[in-house]
Amino acid sequence: MEAVKDFASSMRLLEDIHPSFSRPLTLLLPILARAQRVEDPPKAAAAGLSAEARQAALSPEALEMAGHILRFACAAYGHALLAMFKLMPLRPPAAAAAQIEATATHQMAPDTTVGTRFSVRAEALERWAISTYTGIADADLVSMKMANALADVVGDADCLRHFVAVNHSTSAIVLALRGTASVSDAIHDVVAYAEPFCGGSAHAGMARMARNVWAAAGPAVVEQLASHEGYGLVICGHSLGAGVAALLTLYLYEERAKRSSRSSAATHSPIPSQATRIRCFAFACPPVYAPLSSAPPGSLDAVAAFVGGVDCVPTLSVAAGRLLFAQLHTLDVAPLKTFPSLRWAGSQPASHHCPPRPLQPLLLRQQRCRPCLAPPPFASPPRRSSGSSFCRRTTNCA
Repeated sequence: MEAVKDFASSMRLLEDIHPSFSRPLTLLLPILARAQRVEDPPKAAAAGLSAEARQAALSPEALEMAGHILRFACAAYGHALLAMFKLMPLRPPAAAAAQIEATATHQMAPDTTVGTRFSVRAEALERWAISTYTGIADADLVSMKMANALADVVGDADCLRHFVAVNHSTSAIVLALRGTASVSDAIHDVVAYAEPFCGGSAHAGMARMARNVWAAAGPAVVEQLASHEGYGLVICGHSLGAGVAALLTLYLYEERAKRSSRSSAATHSPIPSQATRIRCFAFACPPVYAPLSSAPPGSLDAVAAFVGGVDCVPTLSVAAGRLLFAQLHTLDVAPLKTFPSLRWAGSQPASHHCPPRPLQPLLLRQQRCRPCLAPPPFASPPRRSSGSSFCRRTTNCA
């Protein structure tokens, strides 16, 4: 937790965020939501993506494959969480339980300690859960970095939980990364420092995780690619796992470019050949890299990010948090009347209901500064607030 405290202090979060409001959030949040629907926001341009890549990502075949790969991303959470969300039974069927016990017993020596016996049985259970949920054979589950019950809570600060599998139905080697499910994972999410990465800047914790995951799983992936001619590489994950998967994809593209040009900066870790197609399926991916124009050539076309409904994770950042609290504070100190404000908050943009008079100058300023409402993906050097406003930028917002 010290890392979180240091990050909050360095970013001056406690100074910028107002600790309380005089009006209830049940009033402020609906008004803010309605204010942001005054007009449809402009559609963000898919910077760096080719038209062919955008069209291919939305094809029925691509969406069907994404649904299939989503099962691998979910399976990376392990049996306990799959059972918690009722995606599979907590207790395996009798036949599966007998097979799990037989597999675990076969792997244990007569003098195995109690702790080791527990770990072996837990690994056998995880293998059954992954193979059952994804529909692959147990023999196609090549390697996995799983955890026991305690490690599932504490997590691994160095390497994200993952597994490598051969998916014959899509002719791909799948590297599936788990999302946030432990204390260590949550700290990596919160401490959003940026560091140089692949020509741009990336979430420092996730960039480090991407390198560490490849150091652990890369040799097995490359070995399987060599054994299965014509197979591609699919990297997938959800939430934290999606962010790491996206950065790992950029990392592999950059490393391949360095090696093709025989750059001395290339690492010595094994990477897929130039002929191997690398694709990334990132589900609920947080903002982890900028600017997109600096990404290695071809890497953006390889990443497909999927956002479910109004999921907040893909737009969650330090800047977004600052912006939210600044907007709520602006509404809190405005001389609004409760019932007219709530009546306007419940109306639709097409109804042409006039907003309360105190809100009109704020909304006008918001519309002029609409591009400013898209926050940068991670923490930039701290900057003190220059006053309450819907727009937090200090330049180009006249």
